[in-house]
Amino acid sequence: MKRILMMLTIAFTCLSLFSTVAEAKRLGGGSSFGKQRTMPTRQAQQAPARPAPAAAPAPAAPAGNKWLGPLAGLAIGAGLASMFMGGGMGGLGSMMGPLLMRCWRLGW
Repeated sequence: MKRILMMLTIAFTCLSLFSTVAEAKRLGGGSSFGKQRTMPTRQAQQAPARPAPAAAPAPAAPAGNKWLGPLAGLAIGAGLASMFMGGGMGGLGSMMGPLLMRCWRLGW
């Protein structure tokens, strides 16, 4: 019975990937999300009468830390794991780990 159910699930998933028509309505009525702002036009700058002395180029602003995103993800994962496995949710948290492991083992 499990094998038949698994084969039907796989067949249904494969057949659903062959869809050629997508008739979903665009979110937001086709416009982009967020607040729309118009930028004022710049007035033409007049050329100075005397050429200004050349200034030294300003140092580039430092870019953001490239490790911040992955470290934040690891911290959130560790916090959730300690909450589920360490009893951070009271009685439910200590039951959540074994329940998830049984579901994974049974293939649910």
